Amino acid sequence: KNDVQLVGKGCPQSPGLPT
Repeated sequence: KNDVQLVGKGCPQSPGLPT
């Protein structure tokens, strides 16, 4: 799963990326 790409699109579950 590319959670890093989903961040900012409605996925605050991405670790390491400030949403």
